[in-house]
Formats: sequence, C-alpha cells, structure tokens
Amino acid sequence: MIGVSAEEMNQIEKQVQRMMMSKYEKKEELISFLDLPTSKGGVELDKRRAKVLGEKIDQVLEEIRILQKEDRLLKEGLRRDVTQEVVKARTYLLDTFDVHLRKKQQLDAINYAISRRLKNQLDREQLYQLLDAPVKKGGVGLDRRLARKMAKHFEMIMLGKYNA
Repeated sequence: MIGVSAEEMNQIEKQVQRMMMSKYEKKEELISFLDLPTSKGGVELDKRRAKVLGEKIDQVLEEIRILQKEDRLLKEGLRRDVTQEVVKARTYLLDTFDVHLRKKQQLDAINYAISRRLKNQLDREQLYQLLDAPVKKGGVGLDRRLARKMAKHFEMIMLGKYNA
C-alpha cells in the first residue's frame, strides 16, 4: 500500500480508530504521528508522505462522520429516506476518484447501488458488479479496476460507519 511494515500499519490503524472515537483529534495530530520517529511511538514516514496519507485518512474519516450523522438522522425520524446520504456518498466517491459521469442513467445507477449498499441490501462484490456493469445492463459502466477500487473504498467507509 504505502511501503510500511505490518507493525507500522497496526500503529496507523490504532491511531485512526482513536480519531474515529474522538471528534477532537485533528488531521495535524495524525500527520505528526505519521512523521514522528518510531522511538517516540510514531511511524517515521517522511513529511510529504505523512501529509499525503494523513490528508487521505482525514477525508475518509470525515466521510464516515457525515454518513454516521445522516444515519442517525434517519434513525431518529428526522429524515424519511436515504437520498441525502446517497448524494453525499456519491459526491464523495466521484470526487475522490475524479470520475465524471456523463449520462443520467449512470447517475441513477450509482445512486441505486449506493442506496442499496447503505441499506445493506448489497455486499461489496454486488456493489462492484453494479459499478462495473455496462450502462445498457443497468450498471454505471466504470472501468473494472476503478469499479473494484471504488467498491473497496466504499466498503472501508461502511465498516467505519458501523464500527465507530
């Protein structure tokens, strides 16, 4: 992934879990942790890599928090459907992977896929299949590799949403 050992990856995962539990930890603290020498409990990435990785992790955590908030509003009856949650998740995914859908059918298909995944009516593989399937067959029509990356990334967000 980023050229770190399994032990360093475990340290990063623990730090991210702490950040998920606390709304007060900031991206700068994560970047500092990633840059900190291992002798002081850090991961000892160089400053540039620490900053890039810290920003990516922070974006994912922010999306998880947004989806958790939307989910809470749905459960409390303050929202009737998952439309806003779907739009936010779609916007996040498309922006993250720099994808521009040109057809309304593609937007409808990705909204449908995300909505069903948020309701746990699809698993990761089924989400991937919808993202990969041709538009003519009701899919989004993404490149197979991109569809796999998006499904994997969204699964990580789903896990964070329900495990935080």
